[in-house]
Amino acid sequence: MYGVDRSVWVSVACMYFDDAAARWLQSVESKISSMEWDVFCDLIHDRFSRDQQESLIRQLFHIKQTSTVAEYVQRFTELVDQLSAYTSSTDPRYYLLHFIDGLHDDIRSVVLVQRPNDLDTACVLAELQEEVGDRSRHRDFGRPNPAFAHRPAPQSPLSVPPPPPSTPVVPDLAADHRGIDSARA
Repeated sequence: MYGVDRSVWVSVACMYFDDAAARWLQSVESKISSMEWDVFCDLIHDRFSRDQQESLIRQLFHIKQTSTVAEYVQRFTELVDQLSAYTSSTDPRYYLLHFIDGLHDDIRSVVLVQRPNDLDTACVLAELQEEVGDRSRHRDFGRPNPAFAHRPAPQSPLSVPPPPPSTPVVPDLAADHRGIDSARA
């Protein structure tokens, strides 16, 4: 509206309405002809932004991590930014808790234990946990642990050693007192 006289702002703005806004404009056109800019803005806000705000709040209640943490962070922060346009008095912990609740279980538990103070810290912790988790999964399945390296199997079968030789058990007569006692008798 730069360079346009304030008295025609409503008329100029109406020229750019399309789709649902253009249909709505037709229904209220008789009221707008003598309307001030501020009243016109309030009328538009009442008509369109309430539905949008409710939709954004519903999306915030149901947002979940479905792929990477980075993608989830992007979608979540877009919602927060859009909701912040409606009110700036929302407690930041509200957004923080919703963010953590939407994370995958394995990432959520680690982030909760860290007790982040703000949304930015929670985002960084979640991304770090995802990175660490990916590395451990690749290590577990990708490379064998050198401590348990596979040894090649012998080429020929191993022979079983022969049993130890059996020796007849001869009683020790000196240790056997019965033999001495019976000999005396």
